[in-house]
Amino acid sequence: MIFSTPSNYFMKLKQPVINRFFVYLPIVVYILFNLGLVFSRGICCADDSQNAEIAKNVATGVGYASTIQDLKSEYNLVFFDPGVGDGFTVIIPASIIIFFMGNNYWTPGLAMVLEWGFVLILMGEVIYRRGLEKRELFMFWAVFLGLCIFIMGWHFEQWYALLGEVPGGLLIALAIFVYFDNFSKKNYILSGMVFSFAANAKFSLALAFFSFLLFLLAFQIRNSKDDKFFKKFEPIFYLLIGFIIPFLVFEVWKFSILGLNGYLENLQEFRTYLSEYGINKNLTLLNRLHNGIVTIVDRFGIYLPLLAIFYFVNLLSFLKINDYFVKYSYFSFLFIIIVFTLIVSFCFIILKEKNEKKPMEKKLIIRKSAVAGSFYPKEKDVLLKKIDHFLTEAKKIDLPYNLRVLIVPHAGIDYSGQVAALGFKQIQKKNYKKIILLGASHHFYFDYAAISSSSFWETPLGKVKIDEDLRQKFFDKKEKIIIDENPHLVEHDLEVELIFLQRVLKEFKILPILVSHPWEELVKNLAKKIAQNFDEETLLIVSTDLSHYPPYQIANQVDKATIDAILTGKRREFEEKIKTLESKNLHGLDTAICGYEAIRIALAFNEQMGGFASRLFFYQNSGDTSGNLAAVVGYASIGFYGILKNNWLSFDDKTKKEALFIARKTLVDYFEKNKITPLPPQSSHLFQKAGVFVTLRKNGKLRGCIGEFEPKPLFTQLQEVVLKSAFFDPRFSPLTKEEVAEIKIEISILSSPKKINDWKKIKLGKHGVIVEGYGRKGVFLPQVAQETGWSLEEFLSHLCVKKAGLSPDCYCDPEVSLLVFEVISFAEK
Repeated sequence: MIFSTPSNYFMKLKQPVINRFFVYLPIVVYILFNLGLVFSRGICCADDSQNAEIAKNVATGVGYASTIQDLKSEYNLVFFDPGVGDGFTVIIPASIIIFFMGNNYWTPGLAMVLEWGFVLILMGEVIYRRGLEKRELFMFWAVFLGLCIFIMGWHFEQWYALLGEVPGGLLIALAIFVYFDNFSKKNYILSGMVFSFAANAKFSLALAFFSFLLFLLAFQIRNSKDDKFFKKFEPIFYLLIGFIIPFLVFEVWKFSILGLNGYLENLQEFRTYLSEYGINKNLTLLNRLHNGIVTIVDRFGIYLPLLAIFYFVNLLSFLKINDYFVKYSYFSFLFIIIVFTLIVSFCFIILKEKNEKKPMEKKLIIRKSAVAGSFYPKEKDVLLKKIDHFLTEAKKIDLPYNLRVLIVPHAGIDYSGQVAALGFKQIQKKNYKKIILLGASHHFYFDYAAISSSSFWETPLGKVKIDEDLRQKFFDKKEKIIIDENPHLVEHDLEVELIFLQRVLKEFKILPILVSHPWEELVKNLAKKIAQNFDEETLLIVSTDLSHYPPYQIANQVDKATIDAILTGKRREFEEKIKTLESKNLHGLDTAICGYEAIRIALAFNEQMGGFASRLFFYQNSGDTSGNLAAVVGYASIGFYGILKNNWLSFDDKTKKEALFIARKTLVDYFEKNKITPLPPQSSHLFQKAGVFVTLRKNGKLRGCIGEFEPKPLFTQLQEVVLKSAFFDPRFSPLTKEEVAEIKIEISILSSPKKINDWKKIKLGKHGVIVEGYGRKGVFLPQVAQETGWSLEEFLSHLCVKKAGLSPDCYCDPEVSLLVFEVISFAEK
C-alpha cells in the first residue's frame, strides 16, 4: 500500500524540462512587492504590532513578553501571553533580525518576508525538481498570483498576512511535501514538526494539520491491510509526535522562565482565553452561519488556496507514479482535501458556540446561609436582638455628603459586630437601592472576579434579591469578571454584612463579588466597572478585617498604620504600607489585612471617581471584646463620602425621565411657538457639561440622529440637539408636526473622548469611536455595533468609509487618530 511505497520513488520522475528562471521570477517579484510594502508602511497594528513588541523584548533580553500600558503610562510585562495569536515561528525570526539590524519600524516585517521568501524559494525548487511541464508551471503561477491579488483585495489588511498566515500556509505545503517525499518514520516526524512550525506561525493553521490527519485516518482505515493497530496507523502516530515536539520544547522553555506557579497560572490563562473565543450569541442562526462562512473565507482564505495549490503540485507528481490513484481524478482528490479542511473549521465554530459560557446561567436559585449558627445566631429573634443592640449603641455621625464606600469587618458578630454597626449606622434609612458587596475569598484561589449566580441570598432575616441587571452589566469574560457561585458557597465575609443591611435598609438589591488573587488589569477593570455603574443610589461595601493574630499592642500599631494608609484614598500608598508592615516579621502577624485585594479595588475605584473624603468611624480589636490580648484580630469601620463630581454615569431614573421630558417638550413647543422655550431642570445632573447625541425613531426605523461633542450644560445641549436631529439631518426630510406623536426619542450622554493607540483595545458595544484624519471625521455610537452584529474590523471599516470617507483600513494609518468614548443611552418606552 501507499505507506510501504519505496522511499526513493521520486527518482522515477523525469528530469526537469523547465528553466529555473521561470520558476523563480514570480517568487522574486512577489518578495520585492512585499518588501516595498514593509519599508513603506511598516507593519499593521493589533496582533502584528504585539508580535513586533514581543520580538523586540526577546531581542533586548527582556524576555518573551508583551507589554501592557495603562493610562498612567505604567508598564507591566506579561510573559508568554496566551492571548497572542501568533507563535514563536513568527516572533523568534523577528527577534533575530531586530537583534542584528536594530529596532526599526520595518525590521519585524523584514524578518517575516525573509522567512516567507525562504520557504517560497524552497517550494520553487520542489516544483523545479519535480519536472512539471511548462504549461503546468504557468498554470500554477497564474493561479498563485491570481489568488494573491484576490487575497489582498478581499480584505484591506490581508497583505499583512505575510507576517503570519502566508508563511504558515507555505510551511503547511512544505510539510505535505516532506510527508510524501519519503515514506519513513523520520519523514513522518519531520513532517509533523513542520506542521507544528506552521501552527506556531498562526495558531489557526492547526486546523489544516487536523484536516490532513482526518484524510490520512480515512485513507488508512480504507486501504491499509495491516491487522495490528499500531502498524495500521503508524504514520499518524509519528506525525503527531513530530507535531508535539516543537510545542514541548517551547513549553519546557516557558516552564524554566515562569516556574511551577507561574506556569500553572499561564495554563489557566490559556484555558480562559480559549473559553472566551466565541461567536456573538445574540446573533440569529442565519447571521451566525454567515459570519462563520466569512470567518473561514477571511482567515482560511489566506492559506487555503496556497494549500490547494501545493496539494495539487505534490499530488500531481505523486499520481504520475502511483497506479492506485490514476483511476481517480486528482482534481476530485484535491476537492476532498479542501472539503475536509472546511468541515474541520465548521466543527471548531460549532464547538466554540457550544463551549461559550452563558452569562446568566444559574447554578443556584437561592444561596442558603453558610455561617448561620457559627458567625451569628441562626435563630431570627436572637439575631435581631443582637443586631438591634449593636445599632442602638452606635452613634450616627453627621456627614456632609452620602457615603460612597463603606469598609466594615466580617468576624463573628460577638467580636466585630459593634464595629460593623458603627459603619452601618451611617447608612440607616438612606435611599440606597444597589449594594455592591466586595470581599476576598478565604477558601478558594482564583485570578478572576466571581459574581454570585444566585437569584436570592437568604439569611435567618429573609431573602435579598440579586441585582441581575447590574450583574449583566458587570459580566465581562475578556476582563475576567465572570459568574461563578462556587467561591460564594462557603464564604462568610459578605454574608456577615448582609444581616446588617437587612436591618438598616429597605427595598435594596445586592451584587456579591469575590476576588482572590487578581492580576493588575483586573483590579483596574473591576474598579472601572464599579465606577461606570455607580450612581446616587449605589453603595460599595468592602468586607475586611485588619491584622491577624499579633499581640494586642502590636495589633494597635499595625492597624493604625493600615487605617492611615486606607484613609489616604490612594492605592499605591496603601500597597506600599502593607508590604512594609508585613516585611517587618512582627511577632504573631500573619497578615496586616485579610481583604487586601478588595481594598485595592476600592481605592482604585475611589481614584477613578476623583477621590472622596474619608473618615474612620470606629476601631477596636478582638482583645477589647474577648479579653485575650495574646493573639488578636483588628476591626475597623471606615467611610468614603462626597459628591459624584462630574460623574456622567451617575444618572438615576428620575434624571433620565426629566431629560426625555425636556427633549420632547422642546419639540412640541417648537412646533407650537416656533422658538426654544427655556426649561430649567430639577435634577442637578442636567447642569453638568457633556456631549449629547439625540436619535429619533419612527416605527422602529431611524428618522434622524445628530450629536454634539463639545461639553455644554446638558439641559441646553439637549434642546439644541433634538431640534438639529429633527430638522437638520441631511439624510432625512425635516420632521413634521404630524410625526411628533409617532417619534420615539433616544438620548446618548457622552463621556469625554480619549485617544487610543491600539484599535484592538476598542470594545464593541461599550465604546463609541471617532476617526479623524486628512481633514475628515466620522463617528459611530456604541449602539451601532450592537444593532449590526459587525466584528471589530467590520465596525471600523464601515466607520472609515461611510462616516469619514476614508479608506477601509484607515484605522491602521498612523496619520489617522482614533478616539473612544462611552455613553449612557436611554429612550422613551
